[in-house]
Amino acid sequence: MNVSWIRVNDFDLSAVTNEVIKWQSHDKFAVQDVSRRDDGVVLMVLENVFSRIPQFTYYEIHKLGRKRFFGTKTFWVIQLYTAPRPDGPLEKRGCVFGKMLVTALRAAQRDVELGYLSVTDFGPAVEAMMN
Repeated sequence: MNVSWIRVNDFDLSAVTNEVIKWQSHDKFAVQDVSRRDDGVVLMVLENVFSRIPQFTYYEIHKLGRKRFFGTKTFWVIQLYTAPRPDGPLEKRGCVFGKMLVTALRAAQRDVELGYLSVTDFGPAVEAMMN
């Protein structure tokens, strides 16, 4: 598997920032951590409004790529975690993926809304995007 993490640029990051701002504008908990963006990973934590119990969803967003003859083909994998409070402890949930960040974010939000139906793990999600 010839895949590497690709730096998350400002354009990519704007989708995450917009989502955080949208949740905060509705007085919901939302933060982002961009300290690992050079390594191709961004973390977003959102209050889970679909849960009956207080819960927070961690979106571990990975920008990955594979070198091709002409440039690099990039894709996104989002590993989901839940926690009873913003600082943890984390419980690993499913994993979603997409060719574009907005597609992957929408798939992740849909999975949260449906109660974490995804059973995919990180490795198989990367493999699915490689084919």
